[in-house]
Amino acid sequence: LHGKEREVYAHHCFRDVHGVVAEQWSIKVSVSGYGRPWIASAVEAHLISGLLQLVHESRCRIRSIQPYCMAVANRLRRSRDNANWILLVTEGERSCILTIRQNGWQSVAMRDVALDQTRLVSEVVNREALLAGFSEDVPIFVWGLEPAADLPNSSNIEYLPRSVPAELAGKHFEMPL
Repeated sequence: LHGKEREVYAHHCFRDVHGVVAEQWSIKVSVSGYGRPWIASAVEAHLISGLLQLVHESRCRIRSIQPYCMAVANRLRRSRDNANWILLVTEGERSCILTIRQNGWQSVAMRDVALDQTRLVSEVVNREALLAGFSEDVPIFVWGLEPAADLPNSSNIEYLPRSVPAELAGKHFEMPL
């Protein structure tokens, strides 16, 4: 599938799962290359049009609109050579867990953050690693949780800072959607 065909197929899949409400959504597809899995995200179209209107009125520029877990994952993918890894991104009351195989998408899972943070990192992420068929030492990147005494501290877990990297500071704003 190419371009518009992918979007039509993604719209069909979202409608099949979520019903008629999906017709009001703006859906974007991210591909990993020929024969590799791709991932789609959706947001209510009126939110995107409202954001674009505000940006236009304030004479700002928008670089991209994407789920925050995608922005963090894409940044990590550029620095990882054909590797397997897991990313946990916490946003508000939800967490997104991405499993990456050979730098391509393998799975995406959403979990409630209502779980205590220790359990979230140690049990939920390790469960996703097991489901993905990864070894126990697969790198795990955690974004959005500050390391604390009760969080696991293992050689394969790296806590990423929430701050904007120095090379991007002052150039643009990132906003989770």
